[in-house]
Amino acid sequence: MKFLGTIIKVKEDGVLHIIDFPEGLQSILPNSIVKIGFNLNFSNSFTCIGGKPNRKRFEIQIKEHIDQTNSTKLIEQGVFIDEAAMVFNEKDGYFVSDLMNSEVFDFDSKEFIGKIIDVYVLPANDVWIIETENGELPIPVIDDVVKNVDIKNKKIDIVIIDGLMDLLSTNSDE
Repeated sequence: MKFLGTIIKVKEDGVLHIIDFPEGLQSILPNSIVKIGFNLNFSNSFTCIGGKPNRKRFEIQIKEHIDQTNSTKLIEQGVFIDEAAMVFNEKDGYFVSDLMNSEVFDFDSKEFIGKIIDVYVLPANDVWIIETENGELPIPVIDDVVKNVDIKNKKIDIVIIDGLMDLLSTNSDE
């Protein structure tokens, strides 16, 4: 099972509002089993009727009735689901974990830049942290920068826009 996201709101009709969901997720297959808990080992199973993106959130509806008292207990818990139950936009569907250790190359020169070592999921856009031979480089995940994401081959092409290399931080003591 994969991490789907974190619950931020529960509505009376069984609709769960989730953040931090995978990029490119379009829907959840009907009657899929989801597990909800602070981690997968300590979770409870529910039946998901379906799901869809809604602005910066993903909404799933569960079949089981949850009373008001128990619904507030679900907030900030994680949702886990079998990867086969998720339907992605073919162009850009992937999990954050799929990006880790992907090799990043300059789109124009084809030169190796580094590997992704961390991902920050932020409200405006995600930021990938690239480990280079000269330090860590934060890359904004925007169309002007990220040109190609090949999850299968763990290869990413980016454009080095003006000022991007100025963000390079070294880990040396000064």
